[in-house]
Amino acid sequence: MRKKYYVRGIDCAHCASLVEEALQKYEFTKVSLNFVNNMLLVESDKYTEDETNGIVKKVFKMYLPSAKAVEDIPLEIESRRVKIVQLIQIGLGTIFFALGMLSDLLWFPSGEENHHYLTLMFYMIGYLILGGEIIVKAVRNMMSGFIIDENFLMTLATFGAIGIGEFEEAVEVMLLYNIGEYFQKMAIQKSKKSIDKLMRIKPEYANIKKGDKVEKVEPNQVGVGVHIVVGKGEKVPLDGIVVEGKSKLDTTALTGESKPVLVKKGDEVLSGSINIGNKLTNRVTKKFEESTVSKIIQLVEKANESKTVTEQFITKFAKFYTPIVVVLGFLLAVVPPLILQGIFQIESIWNWQCGWGESIERALTLLVIACPCALVLSVPLAFFAGIGAASNRGILVKGGTYFDTLNKVDCVVFDKTGTLTFGTVKHNDDGSFIVSGDEIKGDANETVSALRKMRIRVVLLSGDKNEKVRAMARKIGIIEYVSDILPSEKLEYVESLQRDGVVVFVGDGINDAPALAKADVGVAMGLNGTAIAIESSDIVLMTDEPKKVVEVISIAKKTKKIVMQNIVLVFIVKAIFLVMGMMGLAEIWQAVFADVGVSILAVLNSLRVLKQKHKKIKGLDDLDIQLQEKIKKEQSKRALIK
Repeated sequence: MRKKYYVRGIDCAHCASLVEEALQKYEFTKVSLNFVNNMLLVESDKYTEDETNGIVKKVFKMYLPSAKAVEDIPLEIESRRVKIVQLIQIGLGTIFFALGMLSDLLWFPSGEENHHYLTLMFYMIGYLILGGEIIVKAVRNMMSGFIIDENFLMTLATFGAIGIGEFEEAVEVMLLYNIGEYFQKMAIQKSKKSIDKLMRIKPEYANIKKGDKVEKVEPNQVGVGVHIVVGKGEKVPLDGIVVEGKSKLDTTALTGESKPVLVKKGDEVLSGSINIGNKLTNRVTKKFEESTVSKIIQLVEKANESKTVTEQFITKFAKFYTPIVVVLGFLLAVVPPLILQGIFQIESIWNWQCGWGESIERALTLLVIACPCALVLSVPLAFFAGIGAASNRGILVKGGTYFDTLNKVDCVVFDKTGTLTFGTVKHNDDGSFIVSGDEIKGDANETVSALRKMRIRVVLLSGDKNEKVRAMARKIGIIEYVSDILPSEKLEYVESLQRDGVVVFVGDGINDAPALAKADVGVAMGLNGTAIAIESSDIVLMTDEPKKVVEVISIAKKTKKIVMQNIVLVFIVKAIFLVMGMMGLAEIWQAVFADVGVSILAVLNSLRVLKQKHKKIKGLDDLDIQLQEKIKKEQSKRALIK
């Protein structure tokens, strides 16, 4: 049993990891709660669907009642509502904060009796507007036994500031925190756009042609061989072949290519494409669950289920980091006034005061620094953005963990036919079509050249005779090749290469599936690749272009670089303000500003992956149009064979 939920109300990456840990105690086969895309996945062989729903509801109520897991939610509407509410809160809170400061500075002369109460009223109204929801969440979570999260830390820090008479600082802390959270959420939403675009390709209906009439039904009710009508502006609901009409399709969400594709009678069309021209009539060739759009949605949903080694390390680190800093803050609050001042009568050490007020303020500063969200958020968001950047270029990566592996790749192994070459389709004597011969893809040579420049070993595998494979390898620029290889031997050969390093295998056929599954990273050709090859792979190239292998490696390297930058950035800022807080050199609002600031910087840094530009290989990108036309012709011929 596999169950998917959308989660709303989680505004802390660290909280998400703790809820995930609580669910894992119920011995589910798999639990994955992704803070970045608000998705919870639960797999179980032990519980029924109703039992799973009950457990999920119980865990959220017990550990994080401020959040909720639902089976379906209009995320865009919810997002807009949250954005408007946040802006109103920030606006009103800022007004009352400003009124408090003005009353303190201008409205009443110093020492007037009502001065304190009016100023306090403005500050407290502003504080409740900005921090009311945070306080409620903290109290609810505490009552459920879920104590240490950012809501609790912010509430405790501001309560402490109010307790020592720093009303202005308490409001300022909540204001800065809310502003930071707003910009952070906006940046996260921006990183989701490319993935959301893929998720939105799912068609809602199909128009079945019945004589002169058209009936609207759900796509999963349409069988193979049925004729469907796709009007202008509609999504192609199922894979098929055009039997009537001529139009242009927008395939951006599928392939990353912005140029419309012209289709006519006999051409294959993929579900998820959008008809931007004339009406088409298509014959369905695949059931909905086997169609391109279904496969893509499944791949996207699986992309964030597994955590990278780096994410796992950061999550474990956060479990120890936060409690340690909280304990350190408590000791910093009580030891100087009780022991240094109370027992040893030491008022100060250099300029470091030992009184209760100064000690509590230093402790409160540490509580803010104890919040681990910037650290926990910075890593998965970068990988998420990397997956989005790849999808923008027609590359579907099934998880960030493969980016880790691609950074260490030593060897790329290409199957020949359908990967670096086209299988040429010809007529036989009976008038039917057969696949024979080979034609090198336009970007094959440059792809091999680029990989060699990256100091990556390139090997060509083929079941063809030695002379033919050797000639083909020379044309493409590959030094190492293996000919006369049987499908079962491909697996053995990949295993032998893995003894020397990390291996990427690129293939498209049924006989490639074992090697794709065994390789450290399996890459399948998505348009002409078989279903089993795509299922066995870790990365799918939607355009069938070999150059995409180079691009995904480049994206992986850029992503890993940004992940490390984020970790170093967060650690340095945390360490600096940890020391400054202990020494009394940083106030609470400054710690909040630093914590929120470093979170926003990490998010913005992660977004740079989305702007990743593939370096042009000489002559490579000039062949794009020619190659796309070749792929299109190949698809049409294959469709006729089917």
